[in-house]
Amino acid sequence: RAHQDEADCLTISLMLYPYLTHPLRQIRRTIRVWDEIMRRRVIETYVGERQTRRDRPGRAFEGGYPYTFDLLTDFGTYKDLMRHRMSTQLRQRFTPLLGFSLPPDLKEAGFADRAEACRDRAMALYRRLTPDFPEAASYATLHGSLVRWVMGINDRSLHHLIELRTTPQGHPSYRQVAQAMYRAVKERSPWRAEVMRFTDHDDYSWSRAASEARQRAKERKLDSVSGAS
Repeated sequence: RAHQDEADCLTISLMLYPYLTHPLRQIRRTIRVWDEIMRRRVIETYVGERQTRRDRPGRAFEGGYPYTFDLLTDFGTYKDLMRHRMSTQLRQRFTPLLGFSLPPDLKEAGFADRAEACRDRAMALYRRLTPDFPEAASYATLHGSLVRWVMGINDRSLHHLIELRTTPQGHPSYRQVAQAMYRAVKERSPWRAEVMRFTDHDDYSWSRAASEARQRAKERKLDSVSGAS
């Protein structure tokens, strides 16, 4: 009974998740203390008036994976990791209110002030649009703004994601997210983490340096061969 109630809380929380800005854990805490009337109201609103079997319920009913990660990432990391299709994903509305990630490269190049000025202009536009056009206001969000989204995933698919996305060639942002996923798995189930033996835990200042160097070497070799002929 308790296990089923937790499963129900997760499903109802996922129904609400895309329409809120709160973390999944906070939503679940609220749902746990709701009575049956409140829960039924959410369920009936979410499911709607199904006219045929093709009027399928939404992705909230895909909950129940071994792992459910509530992620707060920059837009680029979201776009890279969302490509892993052996999972279910729910995203909250784009908003600049969750924070902004400024890449270190921009700071080192001296463009931090200009980037922050763009962020402030986008925030001002977002606040102007939100009262009358809350959905359209999402278009005033920059790629550096943080995105809150949920990923439910099974063991095998998570192995693939973590080992692929922690390779030295990976972007630093999603490498850090994948490494954090690994640590979360290790904390809950050490033996499962041990199976992910090809996870790379190192940090690289220029993640593609080695692969770029190999590519330049190949190009020079091809140039020398074509020049000799």
